[in-house]
Amino acid sequence: MENLAMESAKKRKKQTEKTQESQQSDSEIVEKEREPIAMASEEMEASISGILQKMDQFTERVSELLETGKKLFKEMSDDLEEKLIRVYEEQVEKWTEELKELRLLDSVNEETRVRLHNVQDLLQKMGDSQN
Repeated sequence: MENLAMESAKKRKKQTEKTQESQQSDSEIVEKEREPIAMASEEMEASISGILQKMDQFTERVSELLETGKKLFKEMSDDLEEKLIRVYEEQVEKWTEELKELRLLDSVNEETRVRLHNVQDLLQKMGDSQN
């Protein structure tokens, strides 16, 4: 029984030693792996920083383009408004002139009609008096 207990203790001791060796070698492996991770982490941070910088620059550029676009559309809108108002005023002025000309023509026609009517009356009276 003592032999069994001793053998069992030896086995446990060997397993503990193996576990310790395994843990020690695992920790060495982890340390070795951490070094590249730390370097990779620095590289990753640099990459992330670069991407964030690009995003900021892109955002700034887009904002500038939007502002420029707004200014251009505002200027174009103002120009269009001015041109439309000018075209409107010119057309209204043209139609106003046409109305004046038509009224003048109408008054001349009315005056001519009255004179013709008077001449007809005179001619009729002259014709009636000769008969």
